[in-house]
Amino acid sequence: MNIIITMAGLGTRFREAGYTQPKFMIEVGGHSLFSWAIKSLQNFITPQNNFIFISRHEDRASEFIERECKKQGIKNIIQLELTMLTDGQSTTTIEADKIIP
Repeated sequence: MNIIITMAGLGTRFREAGYTQPKFMIEVGGHSLFSWAIKSLQNFITPQNNFIFISRHEDRASEFIERECKKQGIKNIIQLELTMLTDGQSTTTIEADKIIP
């Protein structure tokens, strides 16, 4: 199974609230929002499943994603960094078609 995680939005509401880091890196209760999202998918972390992360190149998320996935035990990681903003999560998800094995 391919599990697609889109994280390529601007995070406008958070930026307007004064946050400077990308939304997925914001800490809440001692964990990043990214970590909380992955914890909700714990039952899908298996050797057979691929986790596909789509982020914005501008956010430089690659190392962060790898580090956080290692903590959660995710081994099959595929990353795609977009250089342009899409018009929403659905369009961002379609971009995964370029890299799905």
